[in-house]
Amino acid sequence: MKPFRGFTLVELMVTLIIIAVVLSIAVPNFRDFIQDSRATAEANNIVGALNLARSEAIKRSETVSVCASSDQATCNGGGDWDQGWIVFVGDSSSLDEVLRVWEAPGDAVTVGSDVGTFSFDSLGEAEAGDGESIDVDFDACTEPWARRIGINAAGRVNVQRGNC
Repeated sequence: MKPFRGFTLVELMVTLIIIAVVLSIAVPNFRDFIQDSRATAEANNIVGALNLARSEAIKRSETVSVCASSDQATCNGGGDWDQGWIVFVGDSSSLDEVLRVWEAPGDAVTVGSDVGTFSFDSLGEAEAGDGESIDVDFDACTEPWARRIGINAAGRVNVQRGNC
């Protein structure tokens, strides 16, 4: 008789158990990685908008602002950034020219602030929203994934992880 080549049932079961253990460790970490990446991406979008507004204010020598916008043409007048945001020339009372539009973030991400508009003057300094922040988080502000974006009086933007 020829010996059979292949795997025994015991070898297959051990392999399946090892795969199950590895997947049970990897899948939750992968979910954490995805949520962290999404929060970072949205925070980077907002930071990009704020930096664009600041650089355009310096370049144009006039006030440029970022505000929450539900229709991507006018400001909401509140801090509901979940609908998207725009960068425009002018301040909260006069929207002269829209420079760039950002669509609403994904469903699981919430973006909010007490301030509806952040403005920068011709020197790049914060006119409105100094000391205020924008929070980027997932529904219940889960610690490891949350981001807080702050603007100081000099107009510098900073991002902090967690603690929103």
